[in-house]
Amino acid sequence: MLGNNRSNIFSILSHYDPSEEENYLSESFTYLLSKILLKEPDDGIRLLNRIAGRLPVHPFSDRKAMNIVTQKNLGEYGIVDIAIEEAPDTLVLIEVKHDSPLGPRQLARYHKALLETAKENSRLVLLKRHKEIGTEVFLRTDEFHLVTWYEIHKWLNDIEKDDAVLAFLIKEFQTFLEEKNMKLKKISWEYIQEVPALFELRNMLEAAKNEVIPKLHLERTQGWFWVGLYIDKNFFFGLRYDKPLTIVYENNIGKNRHQRFLWTWKTSTFFH
Repeated sequence: MLGNNRSNIFSILSHYDPSEEENYLSESFTYLLSKILLKEPDDGIRLLNRIAGRLPVHPFSDRKAMNIVTQKNLGEYGIVDIAIEEAPDTLVLIEVKHDSPLGPRQLARYHKALLETAKENSRLVLLKRHKEIGTEVFLRTDEFHLVTWYEIHKWLNDIEKDDAVLAFLIKEFQTFLEEKNMKLKKISWEYIQEVPALFELRNMLEAAKNEVIPKLHLERTQGWFWVGLYIDKNFFFGLRYDKPLTIVYENNIGKNRHQRFLWTWKTSTFFH
């Protein structure tokens, strides 16, 4: 039986091929943009101009002269996730990120490809989860525009929703972003109780491990998406924040040529 989060149309489709998560995010967002431009063209153009930032010559203005494609081949410079063209002089390239880092000089390559198109009204956009800029960017901050998914979530609220189908799609996509923790949420009073409870849970996991296998090396670990223990440097015992009701036991033993680590895991329900 599908859980509540699987009732979301974008969430359901995203689970067919988890390895293509960023491509799916690009395709889904592009599909939504096309529907907004069709049903609410003024709002759609306004949204695109927010995403593009300040274009050097003029903003987007003509929906009929506009074309949006995904996985645009830039030849020797690679394949960019989304390209938005408006005839005759405008081109915006958007690199979409979920959680994975940029590839070697990836943005710099796309920027060079953009310059070689000779489109005078062009812009490179990086769309990602957070506002931080890593050392792998290799560009000045004025050479690209940084946008976050939580900004996209907020801007979608400004779209007119007179059309029932469009309203449904926007809401579904916003919920999809929320499930991926790509929305800034207000911190309520529950935070005061939940954070100590989280660390108390890790203390309980540590006590359980020491009761069962006291001789194995233990190291506490926590990050953006998990909290728990490393056991004997090869096993993770803890929980991942997107599934807080499930204790996860994972190992990272084994490698293959496609992945740095070949992850396998077993899960057991902790509580409901």
